[in-house]
Amino acid sequence: LPLPKNMFGIASWHTLAFVFGEWVNKFILKSCLSEHEKFYYLIHPADLMSEDDLDGQNPIMQPRKMTLGNKIRVLEESIETILEDGRKMVTMEELALLCRESINDE
Repeated sequence: LPLPKNMFGIASWHTLAFVFGEWVNKFILKSCLSEHEKFYYLIHPADLMSEDDLDGQNPIMQPRKMTLGNKIRVLEESIETILEDGRKMVTMEELALLCRESINDE
């Protein structure tokens, strides 16, 4: 599924919280939620990694360099934003089926 984009063409995905900051991520997330009936939020495994998860030979990328506790807080706030928008959490398989059904209805 393509990443959901807002009217400015900016895609919403969790890594943006580390690259552009939490408030920018929340703005993009909210704008995408308001523009898409069906929505998914992409989270990369590295978004929840800490330096303790690595062997020391491959350092964590700078934008994601924060404590695991902070990363969990950012994820929880993003999920809260999605739920506050009235969204129901489903698996990607369920979302794909819903999208296919809506295409077939057209």
